[in-house]
Amino acid sequence: MIQPRLKHGEVLVVFRLCQNNSDFASFENINKANSALCARKRLCLAKRIVIKLGTSSVIDSQGKFDFKAISRLKESIDYLKSMGKEIIFVSSGAIGMGNNALGWQRSSAIEKKQAAAAVGQPILITQYKKVFGHVAQILLTYSDVEHKLRKMNFKNTINEILHNTGALIVINENDSVSVEEIRFGDNDILAAHVARLVNADMLIILSDVDGFYYDYNKKKIYSYVSKIDDRLIRQVKYLVNGFGSGGMHSKLKAAQLADCWVVLANGKTKDNVRKIVEGKAIGTLFDIAK
Repeated sequence: MIQPRLKHGEVLVVFRLCQNNSDFASFENINKANSALCARKRLCLAKRIVIKLGTSSVIDSQGKFDFKAISRLKESIDYLKSMGKEIIFVSSGAIGMGNNALGWQRSSAIEKKQAAAAVGQPILITQYKKVFGHVAQILLTYSDVEHKLRKMNFKNTINEILHNTGALIVINENDSVSVEEIRFGDNDILAAHVARLVNADMLIILSDVDGFYYDYNKKKIYSYVSKIDDRLIRQVKYLVNGFGSGGMHSKLKAAQLADCWVVLANGKTKDNVRKIVEGKAIGTLFDIAK
């Protein structure tokens, strides 16, 4: 994995590798290597990228697969792959798709969630195949990423798919059997574990918010976070919409767990993923990995 922090003398190399960005000349002091803008420029070095799609990024307001948004995302994915990037999706949406197919309202009952997930997961992966073509599905539980042998098998499978198949990897929790995960967890945390296991250079969390807010009412976000402390945690606002289960607390926890660059951004905004990798100031960059 690429080390997130570079020595001052390495900054020029980064900017030569990121020639798409021309505002290097605006820096008055090259020695500010850990500034927010310099940190953004380093993102172009990321090769293996995990992209977590929240339910609100996958499903439209009617509870159906959002072909328009995902087709726009495909354009960015195709571009990044042409640049040699390795892309792994961690996708929510199975329960929401299942609820829509069954005509159910969102429920807190575990058996309802499990049934909806069982119905919705094949629908979800079929829709991804319509957009991306060749898709590889992997369903995980937390026990899978904690068990030594299964963890090794998972990493070997990921590498084989990335290097020899050309398929887009789509990972989701195995919600139909993971009672505790449905009740206590969400895919932000799963995505962070996946990022660690596959030695990702960056985790991009796509949600229905523009980033981590310091003023929610005025929609003002932090562009750069170098440390998650008690002050930041106190600012957490749980933003739960009609489909997803994740809030800002889980996203902060994911940023702490991932051990790589983490960017939180809006999943509905066109070209956000491509712009993030190019080093543009999109969303909130958590640059806290050691």
